[in-house]
Amino acid sequence: MKNLAIATAAIAAASAAVAAPTVSNVSTTQASSQTVKVSYTLDEAAVVTLDVLTNATGEVWASIGADNIKTLWGDVNVLVQPGTHTLYWAPEKDWIENHPGTYDVQAAVKAWAVTAPPDYMVVDLRFDELRAGAPKVRYFETAEQVPDGVTDIKYKTDFLVMRKIHAKGMTYRMGSPSGEIGAPSTSGTIDSWDLAKERTYHVTFTNDFYLGIYEVTRKQNAYWLGYGNQSAVSGYEAYPSEGENNKGFLHWYNMRGTAYMWPGDGHQVPEACMLGELRKRTGIEFDLPLEAQWEFACRAGTETALYTGENLTAPGTSANLDAIAWYKGNSGSTAHEVGLKQPNAFGLYDMLGNVCEYCLDRRRDGQYPFGNAESQALVEPGWQDTTNSNRGLRGGHYKQNAQFCRAAAGYAYSGISTSNSDGPRYAGWGFRLWAPAIAK
Repeated sequence: MKNLAIATAAIAAASAAVAAPTVSNVSTTQASSQTVKVSYTLDEAAVVTLDVLTNATGEVWASIGADNIKTLWGDVNVLVQPGTHTLYWAPEKDWIENHPGTYDVQAAVKAWAVTAPPDYMVVDLRFDELRAGAPKVRYFETAEQVPDGVTDIKYKTDFLVMRKIHAKGMTYRMGSPSGEIGAPSTSGTIDSWDLAKERTYHVTFTNDFYLGIYEVTRKQNAYWLGYGNQSAVSGYEAYPSEGENNKGFLHWYNMRGTAYMWPGDGHQVPEACMLGELRKRTGIEFDLPLEAQWEFACRAGTETALYTGENLTAPGTSANLDAIAWYKGNSGSTAHEVGLKQPNAFGLYDMLGNVCEYCLDRRRDGQYPFGNAESQALVEPGWQDTTNSNRGLRGGHYKQNAQFCRAAAGYAYSGISTSNSDGPRYAGWGFRLWAPAIAK
């Protein structure tokens, strides 16, 4: 490999409302013919990422591209504490054909505020296999920077990849407008489920949050304290965990416990449950999303029944659902590997169909969620019915008609047990993880 003419740059990356960390004393050297060494100093804790710029096209500096900056190690793509640190890049592996020595490159160190981390968070679930000191959580600015890309099979099995949803200060209309095909006002009760009313509300969010780009799979379940049936994994590693023992299912008791029922207890969970164990190993307050958060993430800026900008053509079978969801009309009455259908504009897969997803809200069917005033502005709401333990389900599943696979469709399920008993468990029920957008 030829030597690179290297300059340096320090970049602070944070939202306009968040004070940017300061990165200074950046120095870059070619440590060997195969490795570039970058040293830098942080004034406060921050997530650090690296970009590499070139002036190959003239005076304008431009990135060499995420695909060429993937072999990184040291204090990069992780939360870094204040002080002086070092990271390494191997252009020999990433940028083999693109260093003729006729132009310069510039190593640009970015520092992201703890409360404004990059858009992609990746958790390594192989906790017992990691070498001492190996990072469990990494952050990336774009999907392209995630090693091998977010669609690689490992992100459906051994790793958990989450997308930051930019919701802070955003207002959207939750619920279905009058006359939407498949809504309760036009179709009533179907398939024995009493659909919750989908009255429209305008919801404003107080914070950004992370949401899993995939539904949690059977292999991912198998990493958490042995919860989920191990025999359900073989041959179905990347299939969603769903509500039967032989399909990698986690009962609510195993997943979140029953000591804290929300909303009065907030996001508290006991240590002896899957979420408690995951929090202990990562420091991240994983939970289930609120229905308002789930629907906002599903819609990805749209106001139609489907996140493609389309509506259903009929409540039973609708051809414009085929590209984005596994449902009764195309699934063959079985779940499928996650991530095979078209994602929404936020890069989230299977938000509609495949398995329906647990939400954190306590609610009951046929009940308006937040009162009767449609004009009421609501800030990051959750259903406030604390008189029962029913929870919300969203997204529809592979055995249900198209009308259940709409952004606004949801219903309550009952029987969150206060003891470690089976309780109600049904094929087609699964979940997707949520986390606050705070770096750990």
